[in-house]
Amino acid sequence: MRAPVVRTGVDGVRAQVGMRLILAVFLVLVIACDPPEQFLAATWAVVGVYLGWTASTLLLARRPDLRVQEWAWAALFVDLAALTAVAVLAARSDATSWTSDVLLTGFALIPMAAATGLRPGVCVAIAVPTTVVFLAASAAARPANGEPWSSVLLHTLVIGGLGVGSVALSAIARSRVQTIAALARDRAQLLDDVTTVDRRARRELADHLHDGALQYVLAARGEVAAARRGDGAAIDRIEAALRESGDLLRSTLTALNPAVLDHHGLGVAVTELGRSTAATTGLTVIVDTAAWPGCPTPADELLYATARELLTNAVKHAHATRIELTLELERDGVDDDPDADDTDPDDTAATGDTDATGDTDNTDIVDTDIVDTDILGRARLVVVDDGVGIPPGALDPGRLTERLAAGHLGLASRQVRLAAAGGTLIFTARAGGGTVAIATIPTVV
Repeated sequence: MRAPVVRTGVDGVRAQVGMRLILAVFLVLVIACDPPEQFLAATWAVVGVYLGWTASTLLLARRPDLRVQEWAWAALFVDLAALTAVAVLAARSDATSWTSDVLLTGFALIPMAAATGLRPGVCVAIAVPTTVVFLAASAAARPANGEPWSSVLLHTLVIGGLGVGSVALSAIARSRVQTIAALARDRAQLLDDVTTVDRRARRELADHLHDGALQYVLAARGEVAAARRGDGAAIDRIEAALRESGDLLRSTLTALNPAVLDHHGLGVAVTELGRSTAATTGLTVIVDTAAWPGCPTPADELLYATARELLTNAVKHAHATRIELTLELERDGVDDDPDADDTDPDDTAATGDTDATGDTDNTDIVDTDIVDTDILGRARLVVVDDGVGIPPGALDPGRLTERLAAGHLGLASRQVRLAAAGGTLIFTARAGGGTVAIATIPTVV
């Protein structure tokens, strides 16, 4: 994505033209207020040409194309040449004059104008000649203004310091622009991946409903005619088909939005998920939620979907016989800014979280409105299986888009959604065979 870089280039050209306009006005005011005694016509001629040059750059800055942006830095040498010519003419026109001395201060604008281009190399190419030319012009102006060499050298040091500062500012600004551009590219890619995941998930859900519940409904509809003819067995077949359809729809709805998650929190929901997985597959599923609070958290829905996907993946692809699932919350600190609904300072926390003695009860439900501060933490879901493991490199970040395009939605979609929430999903090999999946996400309690 080049948009942020191009936008910055346009702004840099316009800022440079603005500083050039300031320099042009500065030259006009100096010559008008303190005109040199000699070479006045030549001085005004140089200033007039420079004003025309400034006007032309103003026109180019209205809509600078990429070529103008690439070569805008070269215009600074014209600024440097014009300022030097006016300063030298003013220095040679009078035996005693402060005109050239005033003009020399204009050299400070040149490095600053170079910094707007966000090109440190160009800043160096401008700052070094500016410092050298300033020293030469100051030496030429000494007979007119009587400035001592020590003052000339100190002023040159200031101009050189401004040049170094312009290079540093240009490097810092360029680094930040590149960072912003990279973040913009990542954001666009992430949004595209999420859109792809959602589109494929909807298609998968439609296929699931079509191949499952809908087929039983159509079968029941096909038996209606037989039931009307008095076939008693047809009623039984309709009832069986509708029962199967209802069970499939109920399981689909539970998978999409489990009621236990809303009413009892993630700990109970994951425990029930593990129990149902063990019952339907015959695998050993061990769920540990001792380190998880009993109250709901903003991470519940995302972590539940991740746990469901990891369990499904372990059952279908890992050929595991034993799965261990652990939920835990690391508490980092306290957010002293109360939530909008935390209005009663006299409320006290109910049981269900860790108390002063260290006891934890994960079955009681806590009213989240009774706490006046939020506990900041990092939620972690760990799923360990003893299956065949994941092939090396299958889940590298660089292959995420490739897996999405190929239709591998499950783990890839979890990675995308966790990343969008500031979390991560990583996989490592388990000693002795199998896989360790660790999902983390920042949250509050």
